[in-house]
Amino acid sequence: MGVQALIAPTPFMSYASSNLSFRIPGLAHPFQSRVMTDEQLKIRQERWKHYMPFLNRLPDNYSYQFFLLDSDGILIERIDNPRFAWSHKGAELGTKWSVDARGKNGFGLALIGKRDAIVQGSEHDYPYLKESVTAGIPILNGKNCMGVLGILAGLDDYNELSGQIRAFKLFTDAFVQFIRMEQKKSLFERTLREATNQTSEGFLLVRDEKILFSNELADYLIDKKPSLIQLLIHRLEHLDSTREKTTAKKS
Repeated sequence: MGVQALIAPTPFMSYASSNLSFRIPGLAHPFQSRVMTDEQLKIRQERWKHYMPFLNRLPDNYSYQFFLLDSDGILIERIDNPRFAWSHKGAELGTKWSVDARGKNGFGLALIGKRDAIVQGSEHDYPYLKESVTAGIPILNGKNCMGVLGILAGLDDYNELSGQIRAFKLFTDAFVQFIRMEQKKSLFERTLREATNQTSEGFLLVRDEKILFSNELADYLIDKKPSLIQLLIHRLEHLDSTREKTTAKKS
């Protein structure tokens, strides 16, 4: 058997030694203000809230600080890590981290390039990041960039973080698959609810003694008489037992 050569992963963009400049002329302190109200931020957070449990697991395995930025570069969620001591100064919810708003940073570069990007120390335009490393992993659904997973680390962590970029890319790929599955599940439930609510009967979908779906009439009946659940589960167990005996006789 011949030895097959390994396929090298797609390289990420590193701007640690780049001469590119994205500074914003004429603005002495362009980095502090939020770009949206609390209400506007809440609307954007609402779009992601069902998917956040997937991202909230990151601090369990890494000592970095993580952020979720949307497709406009707005920082909409901060995933705090008790093992990370940076003060988050300027990294407030509702601030914009695109290159045109914050200058050179890993989050913004990942957004415009749709590729993993990492920026080290003094290459940042944002003054509070001069002693830090920022990395951005685009959250790609096909060719559509849904947002960016932002990573903040200390300068001493640059080499370690650089070596983990590929792992974070795989994580965001899995995150997109999770979002797709949740959206399909939501569509199925919505379609099923619309169909079953037009009937005059309660409708339940049960698996492993857990209710996966119920229409409005079933919710009403269960609320009025919770013991119906145990009665239903007992009835289902009886049906399963009867079916197994019938199958055994036929075989």
